Amino acid sequence: MSTLNKLNDLSNSNLRKKYFDDEFVPENNLTIRSIRVSSKKQERGQSLQEQNEITDEYCNKEELKIVETWEVAESASKHDVRKHFHQMLDYIRASQATKRPIKHVVFSFQSRSNRNKESARELEKIVELGVTLHFARDRRKLTCKSDIAELMMWHMENLRNEAYIVDLKKNTMGGVIKSIENGRCPTGTPVFGYKSEGRKDRRQFVLDGDKAEYMREAFRTVLSQDWHQQKMTDEKLKSKLDAMFPQLDKTPGRKRFSILLRNPFYTGEQFIYAGTIYKADPSIQPGIISMKEWLQVQDILEGRHRARKLSKAHPYVGLMKCGGRILDENGDLTGEICGCSVTGEKIRRNYKNGSKAEFNYYRCSNGQRPCSQRDKRYMKEVIGRNVSYRQEEIEIIFQDIFSSFSFDDVTCQRMKSFLWKQHKEKKKQHNSLRDNLQQRQRDLDEFIQTAYEDKLSGAISEEMWSKNNDKWVREHERIADQIKSLNDSTEEYMTKGISVIELMQSAEITFKSSTAEKRRRMVEKVSSNLLLGDGSIEYHWKEPFKQLAIKGEIEKWCLRGDLNSHAREGGGF
Repeated sequence: MSTLNKLNDLSNSNLRKKYFDDEFVPENNLTIRSIRVSSKKQERGQSLQEQNEITDEYCNKEELKIVETWEVAESASKHDVRKHFHQMLDYIRASQATKRPIKHVVFSFQSRSNRNKESARELEKIVELGVTLHFARDRRKLTCKSDIAELMMWHMENLRNEAYIVDLKKNTMGGVIKSIENGRCPTGTPVFGYKSEGRKDRRQFVLDGDKAEYMREAFRTVLSQDWHQQKMTDEKLKSKLDAMFPQLDKTPGRKRFSILLRNPFYTGEQFIYAGTIYKADPSIQPGIISMKEWLQVQDILEGRHRARKLSKAHPYVGLMKCGGRILDENGDLTGEICGCSVTGEKIRRNYKNGSKAEFNYYRCSNGQRPCSQRDKRYMKEVIGRNVSYRQEEIEIIFQDIFSSFSFDDVTCQRMKSFLWKQHKEKKKQHNSLRDNLQQRQRDLDEFIQTAYEDKLSGAISEEMWSKNNDKWVREHERIADQIKSLNDSTEEYMTKGISVIELMQSAEITFKSSTAEKRRRMVEKVSSNLLLGDGSIEYHWKEPFKQLAIKGEIEKWCLRGDLNSHAREGGGF
């Protein structure tokens, strides 16, 4: 049998090299060294100095030329927020079109490069460009010619690092959940005005001297007449407080101060973790302002920003915030509330018959982070609606707010009778108290006059007279203020309270027949902190409307107290 001769010699062909030549020769030795800067205390073997020493030794041995050291100052476990990591990869990609392309990236070891699937895939794409990944301490490389064993080692190490992060999160969150269940804020650093004492598992917050007084005075000022008269902004308020407390070396920045004014931590009844509000244990978190006062402060701060001219095209913009939840990398709901503004957009539609129509839609404005209210799959499959709301839908949702005031004429009359009865009882108490105070005033007048005569006659010393006289004069002034406050409780406020009841009885009908601008004012008047999510809305009642949202249950309403104390906040729409 004759030998079959080769018709084509492929021994040195590109085809053979592509599939059978495993040797990889890098184009050059230009290298980027990636050093991960940890925000936590550096562990042994992971410090910046040791990462530099390990990579220096490795590069010298491999004859690699470091053209730049890239400090990646973020967690290796969160791909989306790894800003520096993405910048490094963009730099490497861009260099491939230059005369000096980067063909090597050196990490101290693999876990310093990534701990998640997304970052691993991005690095694999870099490798496909002919870039070699080096892991100095592990003495390993990854190239586009790496064999199956090296690739398996790469993937196994990535899975091990990712599993480590998952276990670490579970261990950490176990302690966080336990703290929250016990009414303890799990964050290690207390808000401005507090300091923590005790061990981690028994830590409690205590007021921090002048810093606590700084924030207490901030809330007092917002509730005072000065706030309205001087038309203060957050910045002006902070400047005033800084002047009042010169002994404080450091106070919150302007942006941080605005956030603190809206933090319920200062009530001692609540705290915020990951965007969700939880109840606090007052024994380990003392308050510097009552919850009622804090809610009043929020209403004042929120109302201050509503004086702007409303958009005729989208009258409800700026009224609501998104109540959806942030989604994690797997598309699952987290406990973090989105909180972004609800924005409006106009959609124009052309129909086959030649007609045109315009519709106003509202939706979450969050374009930076994945939000459940912008996720079409979640909204369609879980909630059963679209991500956008037509203006008519928003108004139907608002209408439910006013359905809470659905009491009949009989209930309305009983409510008014109850108020008049309670008002007469209080008026009787006030009259009795006023009589006692006025009698004390007359006694003090006599004391002051007698003491003055005794001083003139030499019966008592100048020092004794001055001491007693000052004490009696101060008490006389305090009593005068008390009498004035009692006199201010007139039937005028009672009449306003009755007017509010009569007005709110027909609020739902009024809302239906009003313009969009008036509807907005009605919603603003009775509620605050509106969160739109999953086809419904959450909100806080404002006083005195909280007292009236009873749906005709007069017995519950009577237990809530007197409307008179809130009548000043009533008025019309």
